[in-house]
Amino acid sequence: MALNFSRYDLSTRHLQALSFAVPTRPGCGPVAKDGTLDERETYTAREVVATRHDACGVFEAHFDWTAPGIRPVVRPLK
Repeated sequence: MALNFSRYDLSTRHLQALSFAVPTRPGCGPVAKDGTLDERETYTAREVVATRHDACGVFEAHFDWTAPGIRPVVRPLK
C-alpha cells in the first residue's frame, strides 16, 4: 500500500515524485486501511504520518518528506 505525492523544489524548479510504502510489521499480517479504525494521513512541513492497522493493532508510519529514501519510523498506538 503506497502513498504517492509530488514535491516541488522552489530553488531548483524541479517536481519530484514521491512514493512511500507503509511497511508490514513482523508477525502482524497485512496492513489494512478499510475505514474501521480511523486510518488517515496527516501532514506537516517535515513529514506525512499514515495511521493504519494490522493484526497487532493500530500504528503510525512517519515518512520524512525531505529524505524520501529513509525507512519510516513505525510507532504502535494501541
